[in-house]
Amino acid sequence: MAASWGNYLRERLVSYQAALAHHGFHEATATAEALASAPPPEPDAPRLLHNDPEPGNFLFGPAGTAGLDWELAIYGHPSLDYARAAHAFAVHPVQLSRLLTDHGIPHSEETLAAYRSVHLLGRLMSAVTATPPDPVAAQRHARDLITKTT
Repeated sequence: MAASWGNYLRERLVSYQAALAHHGFHEATATAEALASAPPPEPDAPRLLHNDPEPGNFLFGPAGTAGLDWELAIYGHPSLDYARAAHAFAVHPVQLSRLLTDHGIPHSEETLAAYRSVHLLGRLMSAVTATPPDPVAAQRHARDLITKTT
């Protein structure tokens, strides 16, 4: 079991490296290796993350928004959920930073970028290791991973 957020993230990224290298995604493997050797910062306190903020996991209504489907919840850095939700809802990283700033949510653009990469590496790894593999999704996630977002 990982003793810290950094260790948890490092273990995930190392597993991504092996899977992605095996499937020939060398640029993604290098990104995973770089992030594993210098993971994003530890959260200042344990934060509950949804860890699967896809559009179908939310109910939107006049009284507010409710998150559903919490079985993948973990404790970690909130920027991971921000980056995942932004990707799921097609919010450009620059717009995400503006939204967080407008709502008084402290963040770092560098940390958001690192967690965007962590998210896309996970999606890519899932696409290549699925049964059957999903080459279309894999290519899309690989392209998104190397696409400049600023």
